Amino acid sequence: MALQGRLLLVCFVSIFLFFSLPGHAEALIPTIPPIDSIQNNDLSISPTSTVSDELYFKHTLWGGFIGILLIMCFYNLVFYRSTKDRTFIYYSCYLLLNLIILLSDQGLTALFYSPQLIALLKNNLVLFYLNGISAILFTVNFFRMHKHNYKVWKIGITVNCILVGLLFINFYVPKIGVFLGQSIIYASIIFILVTNYNAQYRYNRIFLMSWIPIITLDLMSLVGNYRVILHESIIYQLEPLAIIIQILLISFAFSERYKDKELKQLYFSTHDPVTGLPNRLVLQKQLSQLQEDKKKHTLIIIKPTTYADARSSFGIRHANDYLTEVAKQLNIQLSGLDLASIDNKNGAKINHISRFNDDSLAVILYDEITTDLIEQYAFLVNAALEGGIYLEGTYLVGNVDIGIASFPLHASNVEELQQRALQAVDLAGKSAEHWHIYQNDGSQFVQKKLKLAADLRKALMNDELSLYFQPQIELKNNNIYGCEVLLRWQHPEIGFIPPDEFIPIAESAGLINDVTEWVVEQALLHHKSILEVFPNHKTSINISGQDLTKRDLPVQVISLLAELEIDPSTLVIELTESATVSDSLDANIVLNDFKKIGVQIAIDDYGTGYSSLAYLSQLRFNEIKIDKQFVMELDQSKRDQTICKTTIEMAKSLGAFVVAEGVENENIANILQQYGCEIAQGYHFGKPMPFSDYFQWLQRYKQTA
Repeated sequence: MALQGRLLLVCFVSIFLFFSLPGHAEALIPTIPPIDSIQNNDLSISPTSTVSDELYFKHTLWGGFIGILLIMCFYNLVFYRSTKDRTFIYYSCYLLLNLIILLSDQGLTALFYSPQLIALLKNNLVLFYLNGISAILFTVNFFRMHKHNYKVWKIGITVNCILVGLLFINFYVPKIGVFLGQSIIYASIIFILVTNYNAQYRYNRIFLMSWIPIITLDLMSLVGNYRVILHESIIYQLEPLAIIIQILLISFAFSERYKDKELKQLYFSTHDPVTGLPNRLVLQKQLSQLQEDKKKHTLIIIKPTTYADARSSFGIRHANDYLTEVAKQLNIQLSGLDLASIDNKNGAKINHISRFNDDSLAVILYDEITTDLIEQYAFLVNAALEGGIYLEGTYLVGNVDIGIASFPLHASNVEELQQRALQAVDLAGKSAEHWHIYQNDGSQFVQKKLKLAADLRKALMNDELSLYFQPQIELKNNNIYGCEVLLRWQHPEIGFIPPDEFIPIAESAGLINDVTEWVVEQALLHHKSILEVFPNHKTSINISGQDLTKRDLPVQVISLLAELEIDPSTLVIELTESATVSDSLDANIVLNDFKKIGVQIAIDDYGTGYSSLAYLSQLRFNEIKIDKQFVMELDQSKRDQTICKTTIEMAKSLGAFVVAEGVENENIANILQQYGCEIAQGYHFGKPMPFSDYFQWLQRYKQTA
């Protein structure tokens, strides 16, 4: 038998024995004074041999009353054991103290206690104060004040501390202690009840009603004590009834509260707790219903581009507020479209939008969407956000990426439809229009991307990557300046995979930091070997924009430089222009760490990004590398000549070296030298080669130069 069952069995057995006491306790009853006589302090009672019907009835009623309170105490303890909710502990204490006080008031303590203890209970207010403290604790915990109204919870705790202090005052000034204690207890409970009353919740109303009889009687008792208006015996007879009513109503309130809790849990299992929107489960159910009914439909996933910025700048809570406001605007803007209702239970406001995941929303459009209509829908979606969303004193303005997939055109089930809409929204972020309809070839592309990500992880573990080195030459005297380290991957099945294909995969799969660590370690080991023969040789290593968020990258570089005894000024870190702009804050922090140890900084692929001269000047770079697309046809293109000449002049004004990539012939090298370019690299001097070949090339070049 479960513990709850054993406890209840003990309670019922105890009550049965208590009820049967008047029927078989003829030897004990003569010693029990009648209740009315005890209240009138008439102790000259003549023993009788039989129990009168009236006395039997009164003892039966009191036995039932005591039994009910004991059952409730045990029952609440059982609930506490299963729920760990301290509310039940405080409620049990409140009931038990009420029982002891009532027994004392009615004179029934003579059945259980010694005369000395009875006198103590009558003349001391310890039980009364403890009862008030437990009542306040029970009330604030029932309303979950420590979670929902912390200020009121602190007031309740403060009042309890005051009551403890009044206990000591009561020993010296009893009348003041009684009056203050009763006033504070009643005022506190009424304050807590009124403050937390919410007619929206039924259990709230019932709990408030449960206190009306007991508070009314206690206030009448207070008036009777100090104004001599009411007869005290009437109140004593009504108190057990008031407590029974309170027990019934509080039990009902507990039941309603747990029912409300279950309804909330059920609601939040189908709705997002932050925005209140239907969640993905509701969306899937609606999609399943449409597919069962063989109705054509289109899933549109909407991803606000500003959400990530709002989360990083203002925090998750405000980012969720932003998404909530976006959903409201979209619900208004898209209301004229033929959208499926995702959630309209119990006559509530119809919802056409669901929260698909953390940063995106979804709608279902009846029928398949056509290409000529998608621009109209994209315009409507963006129109909802063109005015901006007001958040923390700032208007956040941004576009949305829209991914679209239709049933049965693009998918045969719910899972496929969601997967392909997600693929479409990912591709939408890379397009100028910011929307994309799923294409069948897109699935193959994504599958290939996932496979390459898994293979790249294996390649790192199995040391399948390799480094190639391309020489850099000083144009003024044809001396060796250094080299750029280039990463290569020879896939065992596919063959050679260019870096511009697998580096983005490494970034999206979260592998780029591991790749960079491997490149830095291997490149510095080779650089150490080169420096033993060519002490002034510089080695350039490329890092990704995502490496800028890894604050311990400079620490790794410092450790390796110290371990290998390499002069930091011979190492050059290359970073693409676009990466420095998109991660400007982190870029400055990481690049400054490199500069402090003496590592040189180069801006790679200059001209392909979108930075300003003023911004680049703040980075205080040491080198600027002109992208090869502006160099390879330099001897034929006036436009490229203007770009290169202007870039070189700009770099010189900032005190930086210029490295030109893609030098294919001597004529281009001569033009660059005339413009004042210091360093060049390209096939004219040497193609990228493995380290052993590059080391031999260095030795040959040194001999022939």
